[in-house]
Amino acid sequence: MVLVGALVVVPVIQALYYSFTDWNGATATSVGFSNFASSIFSGPGVHQILLNNLVFIVSVPIAVFIEYCVAYALWSGVPGRTAFRLIYFVPVILSWAIVGIVFRTMLLQFEPGWLANQVLSLLVIILAFHWTTFGVNVLIMFAGLSTMDRSLLEAASLDGAGQIRIMLRIVAPLMLSFIDFALITTLILSLTNIFGLIYAFNFGGPGFATTTLEFNLYEDGFTNGNFGLAAATGILLMVITMAVSLVRVVPTVRRIRS
Repeated sequence: MVLVGALVVVPVIQALYYSFTDWNGATATSVGFSNFASSIFSGPGVHQILLNNLVFIVSVPIAVFIEYCVAYALWSGVPGRTAFRLIYFVPVILSWAIVGIVFRTMLLQFEPGWLANQVLSLLVIILAFHWTTFGVNVLIMFAGLSTMDRSLLEAASLDGAGQIRIMLRIVAPLMLSFIDFALITTLILSLTNIFGLIYAFNFGGPGFATTTLEFNLYEDGFTNGNFGLAAATGILLMVITMAVSLVRVVPTVRRIRS
């Protein structure tokens, strides 16, 4: 508990304190809620930044659903599944920075100017993120499927249920714990752990097109030297991450306890 307090609780309290100040690394002057107002309402590109995070959040359930479908297909015995299981896991071993460089180098060769287009740049960042997390999530759900009793599926098939109905109406409810785990961990990653991908791909640009709260925190603190504003952004990011995660954590805990 002492170690948890030293590594987690104390830094959060310090960040909360500095978020109400104009701190330059040496002295701190109280500024009230102005840093939070700037992070949410009036900062440069703040609405685009918040929208980018929202788009990332919305993309996660879609990606997890696709990953579940792929895991189900592999579990059902689709041809070539052994080779495919090796191929889809390869991106997992790459760092975010390497993934960003790979996608940047690849797209520089094509027209239109992908890196100069705001919509296309954000789309590519999202695709690169899910390309990297795809293998882990498929593996998680494949592991869950491997624990299931296939006699349930055989009984459903004999009753006339098709593969899609079996996958969505029979198997999916039994897989909720694994699906929720993949969903929650991917949501947390999308909000708090993709700085390297964004920095290597397009430095948050063009403009603020691919800038997220996590990347903006770095820019405020280490590029602009506004550590108080960076602390406020960090607190805001923590609250959003906790709120989004609790949407699925609470039902999951209730289901396990019942």
